[in-house]
Amino acid sequence: MWPLQIAVYGAGDAGGNGAFPPLQRFLVSQLEELSKIVTSPRVSAAAQLDSTTGPSLRWVLDPWRRSAPLRMGETNTGDPRELSEFCAWSQRVCPSERHILVLSGHGLAFQDNATRQHYARGAETAQAYRRAKSLFRSNVLGARALLMDESDFLTVPELRQALSASTGTFPDRRFDVVVFDACLMSNIELLYELRETASTIVGAVDEISGAGLNLAGAAAILDSAVGRDPLGSNDMAISFAQSYRPQTSSDSCVAVALDAPRLEAGVSAFARFAALLGEDVATDANRARLAREALAISSRAMVRYKSKSLADLGAVAGAMRGIGLPRRTIAALDEAVAAFASLVIGGRVGADYSNALGISLFAPSGGDHFRLNASDYRALEFARRTGWLETLEQLFGDQLAGASTPYANGSTLSPSMLTS
Repeated sequence: MWPLQIAVYGAGDAGGNGAFPPLQRFLVSQLEELSKIVTSPRVSAAAQLDSTTGPSLRWVLDPWRRSAPLRMGETNTGDPRELSEFCAWSQRVCPSERHILVLSGHGLAFQDNATRQHYARGAETAQAYRRAKSLFRSNVLGARALLMDESDFLTVPELRQALSASTGTFPDRRFDVVVFDACLMSNIELLYELRETASTIVGAVDEISGAGLNLAGAAAILDSAVGRDPLGSNDMAISFAQSYRPQTSSDSCVAVALDAPRLEAGVSAFARFAALLGEDVATDANRARLAREALAISSRAMVRYKSKSLADLGAVAGAMRGIGLPRRTIAALDEAVAAFASLVIGGRVGADYSNALGISLFAPSGGDHFRLNASDYRALEFARRTGWLETLEQLFGDQLAGASTPYANGSTLSPSMLTS
């Protein structure tokens, strides 16, 4: 039995219908580099890659190529059963004591309806994307919705289901680390959803360059550490941040510990903030307008993500402090931010996120963005636990569909309020 396993599940054919540029070339390169480091006596590695140019493959990564890949035909990375089966297979072929799962592909947080819109646009323009395919081969930047296949994807509840089904034989029924080699997956909603299936999470705040994380660099750190020092889940997660080098100013790699007491403290404080903010805006239309503006300003600080419905928690706190909310409301928000900040155990970020907390939140910049995501959000445990959806409904319920929140004359908000 190996001390540690890295299992990489790659969705390389998400661009098959033209919805997104394909990631296959980048994923193949990552796996080739990883296979130069492991499998070793200390760290095993297994992979599955769904391809645009051939059958899906499963194989044990190995510098000496001692085993041939298993050709599987077409698979659907958006099917939670496929992910569970891969995890079970990787444990059968490389039984291990500790487990890191890397999910490589496109990421769009919890935004299922936004993903479906991407699919629809992709179907309309598939031929144009195919003609322009050569452009993507040299374009390092590129959006990475979660493990999108040609016509399917994993929702966050499906992901939780798949991971829960995969950890039944693990000592504490959790992965030591779940790594999202994808965009926009360092969000509090996802962290809370996966708190019982992962000890730590690694993800990006905004979009991440198509080349992705440095899996080989993290593996090298882990390979040298296993057997030398006691290696905890936090250490494993931090290795991915240590090895990452942002390629652009908007890149990021953040490691977060899902420590139950601190996570619950943050969620409880945020629930108090949501309830108090709801009370504050219920009878004060001007305060409600300013709160909408604060969310809009903080969401627009996501510099590459254009849909403007997520915001760094630190940016939300900075913007909310400037609109004259009662002290008790800001105190609850500050308490939540401090608790969430204590969960961040490592990170490497580009210049655009040097002041960011590193964990994002659903913060729609207008009624259209709220409505697009509201039905998806209702299914999340964080929404039910905190009442944040109900507070957002108060703020945006009277906004016309398709109308973004304008900045009002005389607003007290400014970009300088974005740092926590």
